[in-house]
Amino acid sequence: MVNRLVSVGDDFTLPAALKVADANLPGASKAAAIAAKADKAETVLKWKANTAYLAGDAVVSPAGDTVTAKANFTSGASYSAANWNLSPTYSTPAAVAAQVPPLVASAIAADGTVAAAAATAAGPAVDAKVAALSLVKTTDPGAPRDAKLSDVTVTAATTDADGRASIIEYSDGMVEIPLAKIGGIPYVIESRDDYIDQLVDVNGRRHELSMSKSGVVNDTVLARWKSRMGVAEPNNPFKVILDAGQSNSKSYISVPVTTEDSDPRLYIWDATAPGLAQMPASHRSMGAYAAREYIKENPNTRVLVVEAGEGSSAFSSTSITPPPAGYTYTAGVGTWDRTLTADPLNLYARMVAQFNAAMTAVKAINPSSVAIAWLWSQGEGDTTALTQAQYAAKLDDLLTQGRVDMSMPETPVVVGSMVPEWVNWYGPAPQREGIQSALTDTPRRLQRTAFVYGPEGLADWSATSPDVAVIHWSPQGQRVRGKLMHDALYRSKLNVATVKPQPPQNIKVTRSGSETTVTWEYPPTRATAFILEYSTDSGATWTAATLGGPVVLKHVMTVAATSAVWVRARSTNELGTSINSREVHA
Repeated sequence: MVNRLVSVGDDFTLPAALKVADANLPGASKAAAIAAKADKAETVLKWKANTAYLAGDAVVSPAGDTVTAKANFTSGASYSAANWNLSPTYSTPAAVAAQVPPLVASAIAADGTVAAAAATAAGPAVDAKVAALSLVKTTDPGAPRDAKLSDVTVTAATTDADGRASIIEYSDGMVEIPLAKIGGIPYVIESRDDYIDQLVDVNGRRHELSMSKSGVVNDTVLARWKSRMGVAEPNNPFKVILDAGQSNSKSYISVPVTTEDSDPRLYIWDATAPGLAQMPASHRSMGAYAAREYIKENPNTRVLVVEAGEGSSAFSSTSITPPPAGYTYTAGVGTWDRTLTADPLNLYARMVAQFNAAMTAVKAINPSSVAIAWLWSQGEGDTTALTQAQYAAKLDDLLTQGRVDMSMPETPVVVGSMVPEWVNWYGPAPQREGIQSALTDTPRRLQRTAFVYGPEGLADWSATSPDVAVIHWSPQGQRVRGKLMHDALYRSKLNVATVKPQPPQNIKVTRSGSETTVTWEYPPTRATAFILEYSTDSGATWTAATLGGPVVLKHVMTVAATSAVWVRARSTNELGTSINSREVHA
């Protein structure tokens, strides 16, 4: 029985029983020839450039014809029909397909054996398969083509019985399989941080068949399915995050792609448009990223971010003109100084009213709704007007009174740093460093607070002025920063004077010549000071380092490049001093 088909690959393999020469055999002999040659095949190679051929060598031309060399020669870079004769032995796949039914039909007419009957039954199947796999040259603009290969010449493609292109071959040897379609939309398989085998359409939108690394369907998809089925969403409580400060607390820098998913559990309440609104997937504020982190760990809830930030704002700024002594006029900005009540745009008063209105709204929906965090990112606007002590006093007053006026006495507060590159952009900057130190020192001055030193190297460099460029975080920086803010919530909750402190965590020592840099992290307890000691004699004697502040997280010191160094640290608070940390050797 004829059971071999034309294959589309590097070579053509035609069943020997399908040679055109066999067409001249009488009926019974045809059947015998088919049976005898069914399991024998002759291979015809595709034509190749810069290849030596002998007279009579058979190849498949780029047009899909089987040809033989007229004489001994070496092919050039492109195919030349002048060197070849159309083969008298083999036909094109389409012609072969057309001959199969007549051959088998005449064989069964002359010889009604079982073998001939089987051959006849196979005829239509062979016909259909050969037609479906026939190799054709195509420039069909409708042929599926990957965007990355759009500038590569299509040399050939397989087509189905309806003439639709399927597998495509390009002149560079690439073979393309068309994109799968779901609901008529082409999809590709892609992997990202939190998903495996996710389907993404041509616009980068995640399909509902995506699943997380834990093997479960995304909560946003489940919400859509519930909506379609008429299943009411549970009245989960709102967890409210207050996001306040200067421009780095807001979503200023945009990128040309949507990097986040829309989530029906995330909401926003903006100062410029008060009211409960769905958070857009494009929103990139510090609070938005912290909310996205929170929702991962607490899926059965809803998160509302109350955004009270204002660009260019400061404790020393004001919309009053002429400005009072000690203040700088900034049109349309206002002030964070709650005591400057004469300013019609008192940002503290606006924040309190905004937050209280938001809490009233969500408690009306679910009385169990509660504030879970107050995030603060500000300081740049005060670096030319306030000293470290003045800024610290203003910030402490705002946080302390704010907890009273917004009824959040135990809500954790997380204070973020300014962009590190901006603080030292012009070399030593005492006022900028002073404000940064005041921010860093907040957990020592106020309980239930934490400080986050933002990531280095993730400033926004899109602005033309370097000084303006590095004053803001990039979208990538905001994302990292939002996660750091979220992760610091537990430290804020533990920053209370109830137990003796733990030693500093994750001490790291890096060396460059004689410069030795030591960094560490807050312990999961309250700390009012850190004690850093180093040794250059294998720990026989220890010297206390002079730190730049009680709770700084970095110290740079000079140690001879030829000398090894050992470092250890302790923490102190109102109840005592911790044990030494583990020693780090460098």
